[in-house]
Amino acid sequence: MKCDTKIYKEHNLVVDTVVGDVTVEELSDKFFLLFRNPNYDVSMRGLCDLRGATNQMERSEFVELTDEVEATTHFGETRWAIITEDPMLTAFAMIFQRRVGIDGNIRVFSTLKAAEDYIEIPVSDLVT
Repeated sequence: MKCDTKIYKEHNLVVDTVVGDVTVEELSDKFFLLFRNPNYDVSMRGLCDLRGATNQMERSEFVELTDEVEATTHFGETRWAIITEDPMLTAFAMIFQRRVGIDGNIRVFSTLKAAEDYIEIPVSDLVT
């Protein structure tokens, strides 16, 4: 898995682009590296682009990861959009949405335009 995380302070935005085989270990590392980044703030909106990713996770290990993420206070309550076209990653993103999301702040989309509309920040120039 290759993950490119960019923080755009001027937009109060985090953009994650993930490509390749996604494993729980790498996804966990991605989350906790972001949480430790001094430029990250829980008030930031986020976009996680998984359109180039392929699932290699088991449901049980993914649920454990959501428990770890939920136990932190680092995810925030602002809007996060997850974009994916892979059916299994869509299912896992929906599990994440239900287990970690607060008041519907995490949503899953299949298009960049829909995700952009949800987070209310123009991102098409920021996503490669």
